[in-house]
Amino acid sequence: MGAFYATFISFAIVILENSILNNLKIFGVAPDFVLIYICICAITMDKKAASSAGIIAGLVRDMLVGPTLGVSALFMYAISELYGFISDKIFKDSRFTVFVLISFASVLYSGIKLVIFGEYLQGSIYSILLSNMVVFPLLNSAIAIPAYSFLIKFHERIKRSISFY
Repeated sequence: MGAFYATFISFAIVILENSILNNLKIFGVAPDFVLIYICICAITMDKKAASSAGIIAGLVRDMLVGPTLGVSALFMYAISELYGFISDKIFKDSRFTVFVLISFASVLYSGIKLVIFGEYLQGSIYSILLSNMVVFPLLNSAIAIPAYSFLIKFHERIKRSISFY
């Protein structure tokens, strides 16, 4: 049942991000709320729930706005599996750990989009690297820290409500 909730929430975040939240740009960069949610799910929930949420979010994102089907889904699945694998080996209560993990996923995702799709190729190489490899991960990580504490409480409520059934 936790996989259903995580998948439904990731589906809703993809739709919200592509309709409303994508217009909220800070320093010319829009935060990636789906990536933040998938990383936090992988850290806090079980592997099955995080993987299903990652695949569905990636596929829905690819169907709505992606140039090719499956690239975002594959990346979201890989990140959710990787973070699900290391989630029992890390200190989850540290905000620095969450900051580093979200930054790593953001740099990796931005690099993959840059290499595969050739996105953001307007301007000089320095401005491209600054916005994609510095501003984007820092922005995602800054948003992820308060979102992490909120989602921890939210996931605990979901676990409590599921245990009643």
